Amino acid sequence: MKFGQDDHWQADPNAPIGQTSPPLVAGNGKMLSQVLGWLDRLISPLDRWLSPSALRWFRWILIGLGWLLATFFVAGVSGIIKTN
Repeated sequence: MKFGQDDHWQADPNAPIGQTSPPLVAGNGKMLSQVLGWLDRLISPLDRWLSPSALRWFRWILIGLGWLLATFFVAGVSGIIKTN
């Protein structure tokens, strides 16, 4: 059964970069807040690599590599490529 999500999915090119999520725990969540702060500092430099346009390029590169590797696999299994 196909719902059509694959045909219409794409990264949002107008999504805000660096937007953080709301805190997970209200009240006295000091340790969780420190962990989330550490994760935010770790991920912040990656914002440029996680932009919608970069993810779109990454998706197309992976699709191309998949086709290339599948072609090599079929050629190897079918005997087109032989070792001497």
